[in-house]
Amino acid sequence: TVSVVDPNTVLSPQNIGSSSTFDTGNIQRIASTFDSNSNKVVIAYLNADNSNKGEVVVGTVSGTSISFGSPVVFTSNNMPQSAPSLTFDSSSNKVVIFYGNSNTNSQAVVGTVSGTSISFGSPVTYSSSYYNASSAIFDPTTNKVLLVFRHMGNSGNAHAMIGTVSGTSISFGSSVVVGVGNDYGLAHDTNSNKFLVTYTDYNNNNYATARVGTISGTSISFGTPTVFEANSSNTFQAVFDTNANKVVVSYVANREDGNGQRGYAVVGTVSGTSISFGSSVEIQPVGIYVDQPKIVYNPNSKTVIIAWYEPNNGNATRSVTGTVSGT
Repeated sequence: TVSVVDPNTVLSPQNIGSSSTFDTGNIQRIASTFDSNSNKVVIAYLNADNSNKGEVVVGTVSGTSISFGSPVVFTSNNMPQSAPSLTFDSSSNKVVIFYGNSNTNSQAVVGTVSGTSISFGSPVTYSSSYYNASSAIFDPTTNKVLLVFRHMGNSGNAHAMIGTVSGTSISFGSSVVVGVGNDYGLAHDTNSNKFLVTYTDYNNNNYATARVGTISGTSISFGTPTVFEANSSNTFQAVFDTNANKVVVSYVANREDGNGQRGYAVVGTVSGTSISFGSSVEIQPVGIYVDQPKIVYNPNSKTVIIAWYEPNNGNATRSVTGTVSGT
């Protein structure tokens, strides 16, 4: 079970530091990652006030505050489709950004953080079609990057690819179809050295579905799909709890209770190339619409933290802490 500890904790100066502006423009589609080599936060986004170019900024955490360097353009082309996805390669100490490029193709670029700035190598095209959504994660065991993206040139299928960073560039193996869906959540189970991919299955009533992946060289294979929410679901995020050796997935589901989309979390156990799930738990039990939940695992407190916003509650931003026990 996931035990809900603080169901009504609104993010405020009492439990979160003060906000800091990193760009004053019309900023959209924000994504981020942590560079553990330089101890910096790297944020990528679309700047609508700068011809929809992709920009990135480096942040430095000090206590409960964060400061930023100057934004840097990582693609001068229009980046109109979806939020970029980022991951940090701890083997090469590089940041990799994946993004759509002017409605024509999909590209990746490798960045090197230095101080409060970041520089980039040449972009690499990994798909001749633009993507609608993507998610990326680094595997420290194989030193590979796993990318899952929606290939709009192939019936909207979800594809998975393995990338290898070398210097300031990245190369890719062949893509593998995961399913027909969107809204990908990725987690690396370090206990079994497997990957979990969660997505909305368009071929099965938009149910929440998961598959377990195994990396071999520059390719990845998947086990049988498993449905963990038999209702229309989206906005998946996944983390691995290293204390419980379990995967925790947060998501939004539209259940047949007349209350619209609500937020849930569920615990998964990987076994071989399959996964089983416990019962889901509602993260906000007061009947409020939940949107865009994000989840992280805190190894110090051995808890997961989920944050979201509530569009029908004054856009309040709220967080909850969860502890895994069994399933």
